[in-house]
Amino acid sequence: MKTITLLSAFTIFVFCAQAQVPSVHENFDVDCASSGSIPYISGWQVYNPIATTIAYGQWVCTPVNGRPNTSGMPTPGIQCTDTFSSSYHLDTSFLITPLMDLSSYDSIFLQFDTKTDRIYYGADLSILVTTDTSHPYAGGINITDSLVPLIGIGDSTNWVTHVVNLTPFKSVPFYIAFRYTSTATTGSIWFLDNVNTTTTPITLYTANQDQDKAIVQLKILGKSTTDRVNFSYPASEKGIYKLVIFDMLGREVYDEHLNAASGANNYAIKGLDLHPGMYLLKMGNEHSFGVTKVMIQ
Repeated sequence: MKTITLLSAFTIFVFCAQAQVPSVHENFDVDCASSGSIPYISGWQVYNPIATTIAYGQWVCTPVNGRPNTSGMPTPGIQCTDTFSSSYHLDTSFLITPLMDLSSYDSIFLQFDTKTDRIYYGADLSILVTTDTSHPYAGGINITDSLVPLIGIGDSTNWVTHVVNLTPFKSVPFYIAFRYTSTATTGSIWFLDNVNTTTTPITLYTANQDQDKAIVQLKILGKSTTDRVNFSYPASEKGIYKLVIFDMLGREVYDEHLNAASGANNYAIKGLDLHPGMYLLKMGNEHSFGVTKVMIQ
């Protein structure tokens, strides 16, 4: 039987004073070239408030499970998992950036790539902003709902690029904490790569976009509900188009293929079972694609 003991933050982790950095640009290719714990020398830290006989939920280096490069070759990255012997476990784990002083920028954004191997088991990844320099994993402002996943065309790796505006927080130094939480019955494996601050946010259509593909202008019609979304689109040619709905963490929650006629079209997606919130609707084929936001009420 596994024994779970709750310990104080001081017992588990002593957070050392860090020099402030003016930005973060980490692809983990050097620091995570071999498997093992997070490279503290680069200024990143991990914290897990639940002590177990085996460290289940822990962020670790993964030399081959980072986002593939433009040639399709694997790269190093970071991963966090709650599983051991094919079982889930009650756990939570924080991956914390260096302390950032971004006050010199007029505007600043955080950009990073994520992937999850298990989509329908809950255990979302949360992103926090915290200014508590003594306990950067405690509290903080949850900015997960403000993430914008950048869904590209033709990317079969399931990696998604996210961007979030950090400008409202830049007046004082702060940390970004990636928090992963699981239970005894739900869990996932999250992968993280290419964490960067940037003054120019990339847009919805620039992530992994094939520049030769035409853009389909999708337009949501009326009020979208948890079981129905109506939209219109112009099809330059008739044929089969793939239709996908993503949640704001970039996870695919619905897909189908539709047979479109050339010209203006209206379509109703029926029989959905979605929670209220913001989603992305993507439609495309080998010649064109489009993405638009959908608010489910």
